[in-house]
Amino acid sequence: MLLARLAYPNHLCDLALKFGWQAERVSRIGTATQTIIHNKWNHLLVWDVQRLTPARLAKYALTIEQKGAPIGTIWGFIDGTIRAIARPTQRQRTCYNGWKRKHCLKYHAIVTPDGLISHLFGSVDGRRNDAFLWQKSNLPNILQQHAHGPDGTSLQLYGDPVYSVNRFILSPYQGAHVTENQKKNAIGLCLVYALWLSGPLKRW
Repeated sequence: MLLARLAYPNHLCDLALKFGWQAERVSRIGTATQTIIHNKWNHLLVWDVQRLTPARLAKYALTIEQKGAPIGTIWGFIDGTIRAIARPTQRQRTCYNGWKRKHCLKYHAIVTPDGLISHLFGSVDGRRNDAFLWQKSNLPNILQQHAHGPDGTSLQLYGDPVYSVNRFILSPYQGAHVTENQKKNAIGLCLVYALWLSGPLKRW
């Protein structure tokens, strides 16, 4: 019932006909099931230590490098996303995103080459930027603890320029003047990023 509730396009009135119960009951059952699943498994959305092992991260990095990345230490992609909501009756400014020009809630996620969401944080007010989510999620400390290859090499995420650059995250070069070598590296990473956007990287 929960899967049917989350599928699009499905409305409560449709599910009421399908399951033979009132829409209110379908809603309560779906919400209760979702809460149970979240309470038991939400830690996997922060960092799944059993799946995201150093060997697995190194395998992700190798896959991304084989797809054309100029370096072999990028294991995943991070980005913020928004989900539009109805305009609140109170405190509308906290949820208004001036860039998208809509009221929304904001999240950020890490996606790995197999197409899985390996980290999810949110929701926060729609007015917040990606840098705020980066710090609020405690992700810098999580990566410092876990984002290493089997030999101890630091592995990085790739994100947009708002995330800056450090041992655990890389972003595109900033400014109008870049060297030819920088341009070549940026093109390689952008191509891999575009492949990821089009779907999970094949043969990961």
